[in-house]
Amino acid sequence: MNTKNDAKWMEMYQRLVAYKKEHKDTRVHKGYNKDPKLGSWVSSQRTLYRDKKITEECKHVLNSVGFGWDVRTPWEEM
Repeated sequence: MNTKNDAKWMEMYQRLVAYKKEHKDTRVHKGYNKDPKLGSWVSSQRTLYRDKKITEECKHVLNSVGFGWDVRTPWEEM
């Protein structure tokens, strides 16, 4: 996070927490119709993680809520 985007990042994080309360997971897909911005944000967090560009602070906060870094199902891994 950086100071310019901290508030926006935390807003999206709170939306993710609300999603988890409703769905019992953090596997928001990019095409999530109910909250398309959340789906895009979650996808971008995974991309930042995969590209090793996410901050340790963001990674820690997302891990604290049980964030799913890899959304592939076991079937897709085969």
